Amino acid sequence: MAEASVTLLDTQSAASTSWTGLLAQELDVVQQGLDDGPCLEAARRGVPIWIPNMRAEHRWPDFAEQALRRGVLSAFALPLLAGRQARGALDLYSTKVSGLDARARRTAGQYAQLGSDVLTRMSA
Repeated sequence: MAEASVTLLDTQSAASTSWTGLLAQELDVVQQGLDDGPCLEAARRGVPIWIPNMRAEHRWPDFAEQALRRGVLSAFALPLLAGRQARGALDLYSTKVSGLDARARRTAGQYAQLGSDVLTRMSA
């Protein structure tokens, strides 16, 4: 994994609240500018999004182009839930094709669950 970020939703918009570096911040800004991309999709729909090869990504072509320009070749976005309501996403970016193996994706899911637990407690 190259970098990670957290995107949170409110009733009006999405905002990146933290990131590990400039690459993750830039890609979050790209998605917010497009109002589309894997992280926003995960955040809004409450489903994980795995992009093993950004070169073959067709669901978000504008985002994929920007990610490839920055050297990102795979991405994984996991929803952050407050109870059953999607409230954000944990976004992981890699400079390698299939940069997160199954074990790394499971571990990322555990971290996303911890974040979801925090959001659930905060909204109670």
